[in-house]
Amino acid sequence: MTRKIRLVHIINSFEFGGAEAMLCNLALRANRSRFEISIVSLIDDLRTARPLIDAGIPLATMGMKPGIPDPRAVLRLARHLRRIKPDVIQTWMDHSNLIGSIAARLATRAPVIWGIHHSNHVRGLTKRSTLMTVAACGKLSRRWPVKIICCSDYGIPLYANHGFDTSKMVVIPNGFDTAAFHPDATLRKTVREELNIPHDV
Repeated sequence: MTRKIRLVHIINSFEFGGAEAMLCNLALRANRSRFEISIVSLIDDLRTARPLIDAGIPLATMGMKPGIPDPRAVLRLARHLRRIKPDVIQTWMDHSNLIGSIAARLATRAPVIWGIHHSNHVRGLTKRSTLMTVAACGKLSRRWPVKIICCSDYGIPLYANHGFDTSKMVVIPNGFDTAAFHPDATLRKTVREELNIPHDV
């Protein structure tokens, strides 16, 4: 029998957001006969992770606090990775790309795939710590990740401006359940009437 591929996803947290929803959808629909999946949340916020927990997918937290660098959490993550021996590591979003890669280099030779689920970091609106993280990832992108997954074409030139290696970037658009999300003429009419939007606009 062929051994399953041990895949670890690392994400900042499971507060409300698009990347968090996409990770939930991906993990819940993964081929369990081929992949042994586990997930790490750097921050202990698991408010949208209930479907993963109910499905029995292993989920660990590293106890980090938002906006506070914590070397101890990086070491905890490295110990966790060393213990579970992943074959592949996929990180989601800027902070987990950096922190996950540092921990991976301390613990394993598994390839790391970065995820970009953002586009334009505007100075003055984006946190300084995030801008510093993106700048560091730009410098490290040529050496650390084997691939960088973007959810849109739009983000590639914007991240290229931060020094990211575009030769590693691959676009995989976000997927949506079309059985749950589909046009509804009745709801369209109702919402437009509530907002006083003409039907032909």
